[in-house]
Amino acid sequence: MYVATHIFESQYFENSIELIECTRSVLIGEGMSAHFKIKHLFNEKTVVFNLGNEADFVTASVSHGSFTYDSQNHLLYWTIPAINQEKDIMLTIKPKSKGYFNLNTHITGMTENHNVVYYVTEQSVNIDSANFEKYKGGPQNLNIYLKDKNRISLMGEKVAILINGITYYHQVPAQGFISFPVNLNPGEYDVKIWYDGKFGKNQTTAHITIKSTLFGNDIVKYYKNDTQFYASFLDGNGNPLKNANINFNINGVIYTRMTDGNGVAKLNINLSPNKYIITSINLATGEQKSNYITVKHVLTENKDLIKYYKNDSQYTLKILDGQGKPQSGEKVTFNINGVFYDRISNNGYVKLNINLTPGNYIITASYNGYSVSNNIRVLSRLLSDDMNMNYKDGSTFKVSVLDETGNIITGENVTFNINGVFYNRTVGENGFAKLNINLMPGKYIITSYWRDCIKSNIITIKS
Repeated sequence: MYVATHIFESQYFENSIELIECTRSVLIGEGMSAHFKIKHLFNEKTVVFNLGNEADFVTASVSHGSFTYDSQNHLLYWTIPAINQEKDIMLTIKPKSKGYFNLNTHITGMTENHNVVYYVTEQSVNIDSANFEKYKGGPQNLNIYLKDKNRISLMGEKVAILINGITYYHQVPAQGFISFPVNLNPGEYDVKIWYDGKFGKNQTTAHITIKSTLFGNDIVKYYKNDTQFYASFLDGNGNPLKNANINFNINGVIYTRMTDGNGVAKLNINLSPNKYIITSINLATGEQKSNYITVKHVLTENKDLIKYYKNDSQYTLKILDGQGKPQSGEKVTFNINGVFYDRISNNGYVKLNINLTPGNYIITASYNGYSVSNNIRVLSRLLSDDMNMNYKDGSTFKVSVLDETGNIITGENVTFNINGVFYNRTVGENGFAKLNINLMPGKYIITSYWRDCIKSNIITIKS
């Protein structure tokens, strides 16, 4: 069994006849088709196809005119009347033996002449491809060769290529090998290549190494210190990418920077403390790489505070320098309840005394352009509730007094003001200072006083 392969591309016969296509490869004994097109003729002409002695005529079809075949001389004659529109002929032949042969075509009375050279071989197939490495974005391709046992390329045949989980099908072009573009990200890849067609079956493998063109490291820095992010860039051939624009993407913003003479670019990091992902983009090769940037707090050990009114609990935090060491003599500005306070650090610590009345507050500390906020809750040291009662039902309003840690204390004097009248009462052993309520039905505000603590409640009396 043999195969024939023509080794030409579509060509024009001056201005009259054009070869559209020809079967790239056939087995001996099987038909090989050729498609020709006549573009224009001013008068009747005959196109002569010389099949040669090593091919048999099978069939032909024409869209205009007629054909005859001279089997003794292996000549096909296509007679065409004058035309001004394109007409076609499809012919099929069968090669009979091995070697290189010609299909000669000419037009009687004209100088147009062309040879189609084809190769006949035994059925066999070899597939070859070599391991290779390249830099991301480099010009190198994976070359794949499909040949018979005589190392003649089987043009027109399709080869399957499996790489990175995707199968591609490529046809062997006239140059005799497949140049498969590899545009993968850096890494190691195994490639499976196989052919399963009329010339037989075969397969091979190749290993591809894609090398990186971008290098950067994670960084950890304290807020606004001198540590910045650097990345190195290469071109597609592995050379430093000099004086070229690249991009950094961090926190949703894209920054364009230019590399220096060593292919290095820098991005200053002035973000607030947090953990970020920075993506470096090599515009020359298309490679992207991400790194982590951790910006650490220079205001630390701050936390929410819950305290009882005027106890010793205060709001504190620690200031660090760019190397994480405690800072002394630095000014920190606090804002709480709409008032600003400046304090100076000592051994890294700074403090603000909290003497506000019971309630909920937000405190903000600012230093070197950076701020932190916390919740401050000041608890009352008078413990009492609103009260609902019926007229003269014997109800008493009760209040407890708490120490700095929230424990009830006894023997303390409490003053009540209700309906414009003041009453003094003492906290008994049961933990309450009590006031009998004998007012007329209505709604009243009762205010309790102990030292400089004040608390108001509502008493509702129903008739």
